[in-house]
Amino acid sequence: MSKITLDQQIAAMELECVNTRGSLAIFKDNIAKKRADPILLNHKQQHLEELYAVLKTLKWLLQNEQKIKSTLT
Repeated sequence: MSKITLDQQIAAMELECVNTRGSLAIFKDNIAKKRADPILLNHKQQHLEELYAVLKTLKWLLQNEQKIKSTLT
């Protein structure tokens, strides 16, 4: 298995955030149509917030990659 770069990880996380945000919008629509249980809404919203936190961390790592590497060597 080849190394997955930070750029690739960021792209994957951005895609996951977009997909999850879309899924959440569909879920909210289904709640409005009484096709889904609203009890799960907070969990799904929290999960999206967690994904955005991961994305923010990955972007920070990319911006500071050289500083981090130079500190470790």
